[in-house]
Amino acid sequence: MKKLTLLLLIAILLTACGPKPLDVVNSWVAALNKGNIDAALSYLADNATVTIIPPADGDGVYNGHAEIRGWYESLAAGKGVTTLSDCKADGETVTCLDTYTDEGLKAMGVDFIE
Repeated sequence: MKKLTLLLLIAILLTACGPKPLDVVNSWVAALNKGNIDAALSYLADNATVTIIPPADGDGVYNGHAEIRGWYESLAAGKGVTTLSDCKADGETVTCLDTYTDEGLKAMGVDFIE
């Protein structure tokens, strides 16, 4: 019984002390904004899928690290910057308003997109 109680206490502490989903999202965005593609990818599972709505090109779906890396590389090359606001966390789901800008948008006279 003592072992079970100790294991439950450890599990509760690990859950309570683990990173909050919003902190993970903010760290991911910071890495991406710095152009640190490897760090940004480290926040995603190897088989992750990223879907961009509306898509900038193609269907906007990037599967796995190789495809996502290609998308990240295009953001880094354009000096893309993402700013998140109005974030709300519901368990492990974080929803934010995303304001994005890069050199290509500015060259077209567009300050940002949301």
